[in-house]
Amino acid sequence: MITRKAKHGMSSTIYTLIIVAILVLLNILGNNHKIVKDMTEEKFFTLSEQTLKIIKGINEPVHIKGFFTQSNTDITYIKMILEQYVHESEKLEFEIFDPDVFPSLANSYSVTKDGTLVFDTLNNKIQITDLSEQGITSGIIKVLSKEQKRVAYISGHGEASFEPHEQRSCSKLIKYLKNDNFKVENIIITKGKVDLSIFDLVLISGPYRDYLDEELLILKDYMDKGGRMLILIDPFPSFGFTDFLEPWNIKVGKGIVIDTSSYYWTDIATPAVYNYPEGTITQNLPLTFYPHARSLSIIDNYNRDISIKSLVNSSAKSWAETSPKDIEYNEDIDFKGPIAIAYLAEKNIETKANSIDGNIKSKLIVFGDSDFVIDHFIDTLGNKDMILNCAEYLVDEEQLISIRPKQMKMRGINLSNYQFTLVKFVTMFLVPFTFIILAFFTWMKKR
Repeated sequence: MITRKAKHGMSSTIYTLIIVAILVLLNILGNNHKIVKDMTEEKFFTLSEQTLKIIKGINEPVHIKGFFTQSNTDITYIKMILEQYVHESEKLEFEIFDPDVFPSLANSYSVTKDGTLVFDTLNNKIQITDLSEQGITSGIIKVLSKEQKRVAYISGHGEASFEPHEQRSCSKLIKYLKNDNFKVENIIITKGKVDLSIFDLVLISGPYRDYLDEELLILKDYMDKGGRMLILIDPFPSFGFTDFLEPWNIKVGKGIVIDTSSYYWTDIATPAVYNYPEGTITQNLPLTFYPHARSLSIIDNYNRDISIKSLVNSSAKSWAETSPKDIEYNEDIDFKGPIAIAYLAEKNIETKANSIDGNIKSKLIVFGDSDFVIDHFIDTLGNKDMILNCAEYLVDEEQLISIRPKQMKMRGINLSNYQFTLVKFVTMFLVPFTFIILAFFTWMKKR
């Protein structure tokens, strides 16, 4: 006869075995079926739809080798994000190596910096140090791409410099373009000495001197043959591409944009923009700002053969100030907002070359400011994404636009002066004195 104590012991043993079996089963299921939930609002740890689309389209093996020392704090993050890539495609695989342990392997791939990713295929090999989703996806596109897009950066008229330590330097812009698989070349256009047709994009950033007529003819000829151009002009000096842009329905204004409703830092002459017209270039784009931007508008005699739309507008409480020395809205001479700061213009060009629809498209983007892309400002808020999105769109590489680095939202409490004073009074005076009074009465009662 089994005693009561024995029955109790057997029941405990059975329950224990059941619990252990459940834990073992859950562990097996967990190893074979990973369930990952990204709880961040901005989905920092979730691959974008465009990245997933690109991964699904990989048709040849891509080997990713990461070189990270044990002290590198990014090693956990990079393993996690690369596992997501590999999970989506059998064509991808990755390995992590410590360059201090495998120096010969690192040297064979010309790796000189800790935290480098090498993308290797049968016919190509590249390396990157940008470990964001955009950087990794861009690396996959680069290593699978048969050719780079060529950019002609026009100089010789006081444009922003390539050199990183100049006051008006765009060295970071050049670096970011190269990271996006562009080949950037510094070009001085002189009649008969340069063929712009070999370039996928012509970039002009903040010239301080007028272009010669023959130089403008070279640019016009390039655009008439289906060229793509990105022009950044400033209000000072006051000249600009007035005659060159009018055939594109764009009128270059003489005023600078003043915005008393939405501006960056404390400068009302630096409009800040966060509401954009709908479009591929500005989708999900964070705030951008434009120091001392020149006003743009559409010409009166509108050419219907050219489609044009605004990319960036100031707020309704802005205006185009024509007298910068006396910044005050004058309805007789100033133009009330919203004021356009950037335009996109497109035109179909007939050609005898082989194409699907029998023509090619010429594209032009114009900004009334170039300072937003100089080294001092380009990394702030959404400025970098704006200019790179424009470049990608112009060369028909929109697939990278939707995988720009995700922005961390700044969360805070905005208090009015009254609310701030009230909080200060409660925390610094009311609460401490309340405890002092309570302590005093408690002491008096005990006496």
